[in-house]
Amino acid sequence: MTTHADEFQVLSDTLYHWSVYDPAVKCEIGCAALKLVSGWAVIDPVPLAETAWKELLALAPLRAILLTNGNHVRDTVALRLRHQVPVVTAPETRRDI
Repeated sequence: MTTHADEFQVLSDTLYHWSVYDPAVKCEIGCAALKLVSGWAVIDPVPLAETAWKELLALAPLRAILLTNGNHVRDTVALRLRHQVPVVTAPETRRDI
């Protein structure tokens, strides 16, 4: 997937969302970012424009990536390498990836 979301939606003080259309699966795919006391936990990340990431990271640091499914790896590797954060999964998901 080479497309990225240009912006995110603020759903509440602690919950943000963005999505992109993925032609490979012919649907809109999305992710959420939860702002915790220690920073952001991004759930099933999809690519987000660098300017939007800078806005999020100005609010809090990225602390973890949560994968709910082996099919949702998407932007995980790039984020993990760039921000040196852990990837959290269920044991079944870990086997899928």
